[in-house]
Amino acid sequence: MNTKSIVVLLLLALFSLRAYAAENRYEEVRFARGTSSTTIRSSVTGYDTVNYTVDAMAGQNMTVSLQSNINANYFNIYAPGKGPGGEAMFIGEIKGNRYSGKLPATGRYTIQVYLMRSVARRNVRANFTLNVAVSGRGGSAMAPATGAGVEWPRQYDASGDVVCSAHDGGGKLRCDFRVKRSRFGRGEATIWLRKPASGGAIRVLYFNNGRFTTDEDIPVRQQKFNDTWRVSVGENEMYFIPDALIYGG
Repeated sequence: MNTKSIVVLLLLALFSLRAYAAENRYEEVRFARGTSSTTIRSSVTGYDTVNYTVDAMAGQNMTVSLQSNINANYFNIYAPGKGPGGEAMFIGEIKGNRYSGKLPATGRYTIQVYLMRSVARRNVRANFTLNVAVSGRGGSAMAPATGAGVEWPRQYDASGDVVCSAHDGGGKLRCDFRVKRSRFGRGEATIWLRKPASGGAIRVLYFNNGRFTTDEDIPVRQQKFNDTWRVSVGENEMYFIPDALIYGG
């Protein structure tokens, strides 16, 4: 056997050992008493993966978002009874780093955080922040997530109030807010707002790539005037959100 063949075999053996030694750790997602969301800060290196498990019921709404200092850092979600190596219900490399939807089954879901192969093979380390929230009543795949069970976040970057309206001809109101901004300066933010004339229910808005979204399956319309966004959610909510709330300053 020539020297070149020996080198190739050694490289293949080294790659196989490295892949075999990859760490695939599992951690259970826990929500603090009285809350329905949590923020996890961790890291993943090379071919290692972190698998977060969370128990939820059919019909509940789950939202998962990932922020990382590495663009090739993604997550997949697996339905109960399935896991890494099987069919994923959400694939981050294809759909991006945010998932929100009603859950199809009751059981244990797995959120797998990983690096793409092109980066993993260089043994790069990614520092990430994973946000996981489960809300709404379970028991039916069509159960609505109205936001009535959403709590104020325990950790946030700023709070105050914004101009809002209930679309009922009652004029302008003031709605309390809390905001959690991206740690990496990408103009991403999660905003909790007291719904106008709602008796205390909380609306959660997500700002990413210049667009606002929410957890519920209702239309969100937006229009910008100078440095302020007018955001309409459904037919009964309107919020006026300044850039300073999203970006800070």
